[in-house]
Amino acid sequence: MAAEFIISLDCEGKWGMVDHPNDSKLITKLSLDNAYGYIFDVLAAHNIKATMAFTSLFTVSEETLRTYEPQLVELAGAGDSWYRGVAKMISDNDFDGWLGNSYFERCLSEGHDLSWHGFTHHQLSDHVSRDIVGFELESASNLYLKQGISPKSMIFPRNLVGHLALMKRYGFECYRRSQAEENILFNNKFLRVLSELNIFERCQSRRLIQSSSGPIGLPSGFFLNWPSGTRSMIPESITIRRWKHMLDNAVQQGGQVHMWFHPHNFITAPNMKNSFSTIINYVGSLIKKGDLRSCTMTESLVSIQR
Repeated sequence: MAAEFIISLDCEGKWGMVDHPNDSKLITKLSLDNAYGYIFDVLAAHNIKATMAFTSLFTVSEETLRTYEPQLVELAGAGDSWYRGVAKMISDNDFDGWLGNSYFERCLSEGHDLSWHGFTHHQLSDHVSRDIVGFELESASNLYLKQGISPKSMIFPRNLVGHLALMKRYGFECYRRSQAEENILFNNKFLRVLSELNIFERCQSRRLIQSSSGPIGLPSGFFLNWPSGTRSMIPESITIRRWKHMLDNAVQQGGQVHMWFHPHNFITAPNMKNSFSTIINYVGSLIKKGDLRSCTMTESLVSIQR
């Protein structure tokens, strides 16, 4: 069977940075339009379908978002700092960078695979109370009914995995595992950055992590280097060589290469577009030769289960 290439995107806008408002000032509607438009166009040029994991409230209009204000204010009043940040945004009428419904609609119209990335991007790890996780899941489920959609895959906010049995109860069949789940060394930020220098990185095997009570875990994939801060010291040429080696290895071994990042990474580190487009061009060439197939997370799940 041909090797697999998956690309999953954590689509969250400013929702992913509620706790770091000063770091999100560059994220605006204009800059998001540019980042998402670029990604959609590059993928379309090579007929590559992505798994786009949207934070639920990033998919709605300002009018719809306002209807959730009473619930969010109540949760904020109960002492949850995450919801305090969200409630403040709504009360301040500061919606620039928080509304991604046009990207959500383009995702659906262009046939990309829709995935879930939390309702408000609140952490969903086992350290978070079941009540909070239940609110996130129930709210998303009710919104999906109105939108007429039913995502089967999910990507945990901040890649902090938890409450798997509850996730399955709400219909999620698979999730992208975190790198820390697969290798405890990836809890170390220095080692994560250092790994970007490994130009002989190998692909991952096409395997599933079965769970008796929760969704199936798919391989964690690899974060496309975000050349900001310490990561800006990684030469672009090294990043490209690393990814080409992984892809070539996947072709040789029949393995899988799963790329992931946040579209807003292109805003805070514009040079990332160069490595992205170069790697996707290489992916496209392998697809044309029949050595590689593009698939979504849910498609990969089905193909491995056969």
